[in-house]
Amino acid sequence: MSMKKILIVDDFAYIQLLFKRSLDKEGFKAIQAKTAAEATSLIGQEEIDLIILDINLPDMNGVDLLKELRDRNITIPVIIVSAFASPEVLNSIASLDVSAVFPKPVVLTDFIGRVKEILLGIKPDTASAARMLVVDDQEQVGMLMERTFTKDGYHVIWVHDGYEALSHLAHEKFCGIVVDLSLPGMDGFSLIQKIREKEPEVPVVVITAYPSREAIIKCKAMNVNDIFAKPLKLSEFRARIRNMFKQ
Repeated sequence: MSMKKILIVDDFAYIQLLFKRSLDKEGFKAIQAKTAAEATSLIGQEEIDLIILDINLPDMNGVDLLKELRDRNITIPVIIVSAFASPEVLNSIASLDVSAVFPKPVVLTDFIGRVKEILLGIKPDTASAARMLVVDDQEQVGMLMERTFTKDGYHVIWVHDGYEALSHLAHEKFCGIVVDLSLPGMDGFSLIQKIREKEPEVPVVVITAYPSREAIIKCKAMNVNDIFAKPLKLSEFRARIRNMFKQ
């Protein structure tokens, strides 16, 4: 089966990066356009299987772009993502065969689930699984967490930085959160502080390659439930997580 190609049309660099990283990780090929003109050019050159479309673009309203595509009999499935999905906007796209509409900030698990349903026919079946959030920018660690704790019955959400984590926390509940202290953009301590402001009781476990005395004291002051040094002793770590993160 050939790799499904998804066009992300959004002028916000962070959103493009977030979507591309998430879609690439799921085995899709994500390509990007910042303007309607770039998108139109790519649609003419590439075999696109799905379009992720923002409404507010620098050179054209996304709804107008979609109307142009449909007028040209381009029937590629479209998911709209927008912070401005008002009732008027929803009415304007009602006849344009839109597959889904997601408000920003997007709940990534729901978004990826819908993409899989549209392109692969796979319906999400994770409602009964306890959600566990892993925040670590190391591919090896993230993949290990996904593989290990999925086997234990958790629905593992792995993200690379604090901003992605906060996007999930804005809309989702987790049975526990694993945080690396060394993260790009927002360090682990800053993320934990924001987690505690929103979810003071959720179990938080820190993993770090630098378990200094100062870091341990700071973690305890922030009500961190446990701290593990990298490289992890997986059997001990796994047992502790299963005890704390209740399903």
